[in-house]
Amino acid sequence: MRGVRIEPGDLDVHVDDATLAGRLLADHFVEPVTQMRGWVADNGGRAFAGVLVEWLAGARPSGLPRSQAALSAGGDQHHESIEPTWPAKA
Repeated sequence: MRGVRIEPGDLDVHVDDATLAGRLLADHFVEPVTQMRGWVADNGGRAFAGVLVEWLAGARPSGLPRSQAALSAGGDQHHESIEPTWPAKA
């Protein structure tokens, strides 16, 4: 939550391309990118780079199949897009 002083145990990230995220974090894998069935996302992975980073792609409310998620109330409204405020590294 923004503005609340907390110390997170991990960083959960929704990405468009789980495979690309996996390539970028491959040296730090805890769990490589895995295709998932009957879960809240299509695929995801885990890495430890000073903190546990978990990423998912194709997430949907309650793990509904993609065809049903499009019809569910709320759809993608649970996602929040943010832009980084730190300088990008070249």
